Amino acid sequence: MINNSANKNVEVKTENITNVQIFGPTDVIDKLTADDLIAVYNMEGTKQDAGSYETSVTIYSPTINNVWCYGTYGIIVKISD
Repeated sequence: MINNSANKNVEVKTENITNVQIFGPTDVIDKLTADDLIAVYNMEGTKQDAGSYETSVTIYSPTINNVWCYGTYGIIVKISD
């Protein structure tokens, strides 16, 4: 999670994101594991009132530069003061 400007407590309720479409060179994709990918929730410009929300995340690999994700993926977050 990034850009939590209101310093709210944010709990991610989603445990797994499945069926993520990753593209890149075949030899790199063949070695890729779930541990190579992260999902980031950017709170900038989003509603930060207390409650539970479904929101989009960006999925990427911080260590492998020549793979990318296609599609829209969401998580459920619970925001509290």
